[in-house]
Amino acid sequence: MRIVRALERTDIGGDSRRYYFFEQREPDLDVVGRRFPKEKAKGAWAILGGAQDRARHFASGFPYSIQKKLGNMPDEIFLWVLDEVCSERRRPLQVEYRKLLSICHDQTQRLVTPTLLQQLFKNLGATKDVDELMARVTLREEASSPYPNRNWTCVENFLELLGAMADQLSPTTRLTAMQILLRLGMDGIAVENFGYAQKWREAADLVARSVPDEQWTSFCQEVCSSLSESTQKATMRWRAIVLLGPAVAPGPITSTMHLQTRTLDLKRRLASVFFFDDLQRADKKPEDTVHIRAIIDRLEGDEFQINQNTDYQELGALMMMLNAALGDASKRAETTEKSTSSFDAEVDELAEGLKSMLTRVAPLNKGIHVSRIEAKNAMELIRERLLYQVRIKNVPKIRIFGKLEDEDTSVPRQRDFMKGFLSKKKRESSVKSESDVFETGPAIKDSNKVETDAIMAG
Repeated sequence: MRIVRALERTDIGGDSRRYYFFEQREPDLDVVGRRFPKEKAKGAWAILGGAQDRARHFASGFPYSIQKKLGNMPDEIFLWVLDEVCSERRRPLQVEYRKLLSICHDQTQRLVTPTLLQQLFKNLGATKDVDELMARVTLREEASSPYPNRNWTCVENFLELLGAMADQLSPTTRLTAMQILLRLGMDGIAVENFGYAQKWREAADLVARSVPDEQWTSFCQEVCSSLSESTQKATMRWRAIVLLGPAVAPGPITSTMHLQTRTLDLKRRLASVFFFDDLQRADKKPEDTVHIRAIIDRLEGDEFQINQNTDYQELGALMMMLNAALGDASKRAETTEKSTSSFDAEVDELAEGLKSMLTRVAPLNKGIHVSRIEAKNAMELIRERLLYQVRIKNVPKIRIFGKLEDEDTSVPRQRDFMKGFLSKKKRESSVKSESDVFETGPAIKDSNKVETDAIMAG
């Protein structure tokens, strides 16, 4: 990734500013969190009152057993444990804290508010941008090593906890969680470079799947609106959504958790909104709004007119969003011959338009231009998908005399007849050759005898 970023910096016109979700300085563990509420540790919870043995009791799983049986953990202790998740690096305690909090359903719904969730992410080291989810993000000058030697175990553990608590979150907190996760996704260095991309993906997947069906449309609208306000740059928008998709959760292969499509639907809605620059597309499923003709018209926009001023990073990001929004694009109610031909004609028109765009992406004389190559690859990918995946009928084959149209129904019968006729002729020819061998055999034998007698006589 460092090599790729170095190459990107050599691109002419490349932006040297980046979005960083976290402060470059790691939070001080001594000031994160709150003091343990000893006065609330009563009854069965009194064992946690002593600081010396508290960690040992948690690691043993005893508080989990108490909560599982009694379900009466004080709110203050719940909030203390939640803060500890943001700073505890010892693996046994991380696991027990997460197990304990994941069964506190009532307190999760009552106490985990959007404001508290934002504060918890700041405890993990997030910048103040996390407080204003409907405002533009702050870009900073790119650093060669923005998070040197950072320990990411607390972030990974918190993401895992967020996914486990998703079903119990209130609608507003659930929305805030997704908005924050997408902002975290914008920081590609954090998500892609430090090994917790899968944790991020699982958390986003679980949050999306926890949204009730009747709230899904409004949820998508709010998420799209928030991300749209965060930045106008297509590259950052694409970076925020590129990892969205079903996460493979631990469990049997047959588990339905492997086949979830909620996050894919959200990803396609976001991609559709940003490619078409139309927030109203967040209201409906992409298969109902992303049509070939609409894409053809959109490619007439100024953003897609390739010239010496083209920003290939932005163009490449828009093309990747088109690829995500496109799906198979062929889910149609009509399946008549006429509708199929019309659809395929539009697909061919779009593919030809992309081919024309590709010819205008001319190599330049200076710089490595990684972004130009990536934009070109994205267009080629979409064109291939259109012709060999989206198109209903196979692409017509090309012959010397032009396209081969739909084959006459009589042609296969004629071909089979000729095949049978030729094989019959071949068999007859083979039999005749064998009979000639048998007929000439005695003659050859007699001639050999005559030659032998002549030699003996001589």
